[in-house]
Amino acid sequence: MTNKKKYSLIALIVIVLLGGAFFTYDVLALEKEKSHAAEAYDAAVDASLEAQREIDEKIINDWEDKVYPGVTILDVDFSGDTKEDAKAKIDSKIKPLIEENSVKVNAAEEEFNLLYKDLELNLDSDKIVDDALSVGKDLDFDEKIKRIEAKEYVEADDISVTYTFNEEKLDGFVKEIESKVNQSEKNATIKVSGGSFNVTAEKDGRALKADETKAEIKEAVLDLEKENPEIEAEVVVTKPKVKAEDLNKVNGVLSSYKTSYGNSTSGRINNIGIAASKISQSVIMPGEVFSYNEALGSITTSNGFQNAGVIKGNKIEDGIGGGICQVSSTLYQAAVHSGVGIAQRRNHSMKVFYLDAGLDAVVYSPSLDLKLKNNYSSPIVIHSYSGGGTINVVIYGNTSDMGGKSYRVYSKVNSVNKPSTTRRANASMYEGTQEVVVPPVTGYTSTTYRDIVQGGKVIKTEVLSNDSYKRVDGIVEYGTKKREAAPAPAAEAPAPEEPAVDPDPAP
Repeated sequence: MTNKKKYSLIALIVIVLLGGAFFTYDVLALEKEKSHAAEAYDAAVDASLEAQREIDEKIINDWEDKVYPGVTILDVDFSGDTKEDAKAKIDSKIKPLIEENSVKVNAAEEEFNLLYKDLELNLDSDKIVDDALSVGKDLDFDEKIKRIEAKEYVEADDISVTYTFNEEKLDGFVKEIESKVNQSEKNATIKVSGGSFNVTAEKDGRALKADETKAEIKEAVLDLEKENPEIEAEVVVTKPKVKAEDLNKVNGVLSSYKTSYGNSTSGRINNIGIAASKISQSVIMPGEVFSYNEALGSITTSNGFQNAGVIKGNKIEDGIGGGICQVSSTLYQAAVHSGVGIAQRRNHSMKVFYLDAGLDAVVYSPSLDLKLKNNYSSPIVIHSYSGGGTINVVIYGNTSDMGGKSYRVYSKVNSVNKPSTTRRANASMYEGTQEVVVPPVTGYTSTTYRDIVQGGKVIKTEVLSNDSYKRVDGIVEYGTKKREAAPAPAAEAPAPEEPAVDPDPAP
């Protein structure tokens, strides 16, 4: 290579290197300029964000004591309300909104309505407002801003309402329903008059299930999602035990019996009349046991009973209800003559004047009772009445139940125990006077029989009872006290006879 060519090549290389150096310098300068610009931009953005955050923080702080947008109570908007504003709105809008509701209860084809306002509602305003204020307050910073600045909400936050009410008002409403719905079942009744029978039909009973109804109403009232709720209350239907179809089987007299109460006192006559009326029209269903004491109820003056002679121990004393045993005894005889079963019976402690020994039935509540059991397939009816010195008891039923039988009842005295009479002096009584302290009463033992008669023949004789009546020895006191002026000698009084009228003895 010539020197000229050599130097030319070297010159070209130098030119290329210098050009590259200048290009590299320009590129580096440009990159540096870009870097300074980016830093300035980032600084500007940071400053802007800082300013915006300060604005957002102020917004969040301003909403700290306010209800966030989109919060409702029963679809009423509470957005932006303070606690005081929200409580006032609850009183002015929410409570009236609830109080205008009502609950309807259907029971036994009747309709009953209860207005919520009548329950004296008590809304827990503090809790409701606190719940409303708490919505969104647990979100992070950015989510709070989004919530506050949002213009629309897909779904509002509806706060549940809690409240109580006066349960006594609810109790009163349920009791009102009961008073109009509940009714006791009524048995069919039969009235006997002049040998004819007038049957009145039975009625079903109804009873509201009060506790269950109250619970349903309470649940409905507290559930505000149910507007004007309606409840079907459960009513239990009860059937009477005596039905008209049963009483229509009664077609005639099974037996009757009567006793005389003679010259009884007015109190005793009164008591006999009351007792007869209380048991009259009593219905005894097949298999049922009738209690005489239960039919009479309490033997008290408030129930119309009066004082009359009864025997307590060995003495005759006044007692409330004297005479009721004659009615029970007459009923007993009517029953045994009809073939009706006897579930409980006991004779008096001393023989009564109105029946032979063994035919009576003492009652003394609650221990001594006369109980009859209907052993027939049809109902039987007791009809009793008094007047003209006689107590009458008739037992009606279905005559075919007796199967063509009739009954003859009689008693035989097995022993007679005559009383003695003791006379004793009494210094407090004047000479020539005397007093029967204990009347003498004859004692007896007896057996009562019943013949079962069919086709005019006795087909069976059965023993109904063996009874014993105690003897009571008489006591007569005579006076020994001297008089100032001696009276003419008095003839000695004869020994007292047994009482002409023997009141119902107590056991």
